[in-house]
Order: sequence, then structure tokens, then C-alpha cells
Amino acid sequence: MEDIHNNSQGIGSWLLENIVTIIFIAFTLFGFMVSSGVSVGYFFSELSSRVFRNSFLVLSLIIPVLAGLGLNFGIVIGAMSGQVAIAIARYFEMGGLSGLSFCFAVALIAALSADTSPGNSTTRPAGRR
Repeated sequence: MEDIHNNSQGIGSWLLENIVTIIFIAFTLFGFMVSSGVSVGYFFSELSSRVFRNSFLVLSLIIPVLAGLGLNFGIVIGAMSGQVAIAIARYFEMGGLSGLSFCFAVALIAALSADTSPGNSTTRPAGRR
């Protein structure tokens, strides 16, 4: 009898530990059932587009954090730089590897220029004390 009680606690704790994954899978299955007219090719095209876009935004956050701005300020500057780069690339209808390289270059320039000014203004008064 005690073995049955331990097994039920194991299932309950497993469900609590994996609740986010279970809900995500349920929503995904529900979305597939509702949108039965969507082809698999279109789905994977949209999925890869969103993954690449979000990956680029995450990569654009690395420069400000490594520059020492901290997460609260660095994430804002990095995200804004990445969004500016993507907006410019989309305006000129750039895509593929050339568009990605262009986004990296513009985001790097925007992040470095935005990081240099606040970094200099905050470290200069500290050095004068």
C-alpha cells in the first residue's frame, strides 16, 4: 500500500516540475487542431523565421552585458540596437546571409555608440572622487 502512495506522489511531483512544458504542448496541439488549413511547410517557415529573429535579438544583448553595463541597462540598449538593425534591414528588403551580416554590423555600431556615451558619463564622475 505504501508503494502505491509513493508512486502517486512521484507522478504529482513530476507534473508540478514539468507543468510549463505540459501546458506548452497542450497549447501547441490545440493550435494545430484549430488551424487545420495551415500547411506544414508554411508552419516550419514561420517557425524558423521567428526562431532566427529572436536568436538575433538575444545575440544583440551580449555586447552591452559584456561591456559592463549590467542587465537592467544593457538589455535595453542591446534590444533597441537589434530592433533598429532589423528595421533598417527590413526597410531595404534585405534577406539571407547578406541581410543577417548587415544586421550584425548595424547592431554592433548602434550598441557600441549607445554604450560608449553612458559608460563614459557614469565612470567619469566616479574617477573624480
